[in-house]
Amino acid sequence: MALIGPGTATETCSRHYGEALAGLELLEDTPAGSSVVDVGSGAGFPGFVIAAARPDLKVALVETRERKWAFLRQASRKAALPCLCLNVRVAEPLSAELPEKIHVLTMRAIRLPGPVLAALGKRLEPAGKLLAWQSDLDQPEAAALEPPSGFELGRKLRLPESQHRYVVEYLVQAPG
Repeated sequence: MALIGPGTATETCSRHYGEALAGLELLEDTPAGSSVVDVGSGAGFPGFVIAAARPDLKVALVETRERKWAFLRQASRKAALPCLCLNVRVAEPLSAELPEKIHVLTMRAIRLPGPVLAALGKRLEPAGKLLAWQSDLDQPEAAALEPPSGFELGRKLRLPESQHRYVVEYLVQAPG
């Protein structure tokens, strides 16, 4: 179905599944029943993997491309995962189908415009967080990497078998 780019089975396991699983460390303090919204779920990384590893979380997989959304819906059913699979565009104004209250927002291989990210940030709970899978944070131009508006930098984990890819935690900025 061409859900991910070309690569060997080993690369698929370590790169896609491994990187999604690495993000679980940043979810250890996320209580059962918390809502996780994975924007741009594509082939299910990281949202589908998080749903499988943490079935106690309410995971919503958001995908705009109908073919990928249909895959996610079918894969969730086959795996008996209670994921909410949404075929909506993430843009301003935000779709009413997106959860109103979000504990964790995840993004991998996607960049959202600042205003859209800010609108999603307003739906995050006060102790909420954004987990972003990012590349090349060691490069000089990334040294001045600023958290998205409304967030403060949390932890940064180097992804397995990678020199330049990370999962970065951004926390909802405390008012004041």
